[in-house]
Amino acid sequence: MRERRWFAVLVLASTVALVGTACSKKSSASGGGSSSKMTIDGVQASNHGSKSITGASSLDVQLNNSGSDYYFSPTVINGTAGQKVTVDLSNDGNTAHTFTIDSANIDEELQPGTKTSTTVTLPSSGTLVFYCKFHKSLGMLGEFSVG
Repeated sequence: MRERRWFAVLVLASTVALVGTACSKKSSASGGGSSSKMTIDGVQASNHGSKSITGASSLDVQLNNSGSDYYFSPTVINGTAGQKVTVDLSNDGNTAHTFTIDSANIDEELQPGTKTSTTVTLPSSGTLVFYCKFHKSLGMLGEFSVG
């Protein structure tokens, strides 16, 4: 009888330990500044949110890095076909970044703590990809989307 009690205690203790461990793990897609991943232009990108700019004439975009997470915030920007928008860029990271759009001949380099602006015209359809030429392979890219 005593052996059964010890066995029951061991099973109960093991179950409590497993449940406690499972409940303490965080998801990488949770809120609070965490990013999820998405694919942009065939590259795994850090997703730091989306924003609709329909009807807007300007937009703030942060270029940032935190640990191994290099990103633009917002990452996906939704607008209307042919819309022109002034993009106010600020490098909130601790390394140099660029805001580069090859097809629009835009290549703005920002040192840490600096700001600049550029004008972007959204395409007539589809997406317009922007990226940091220093950190694209680390997931630092985003897109303007026309839908």
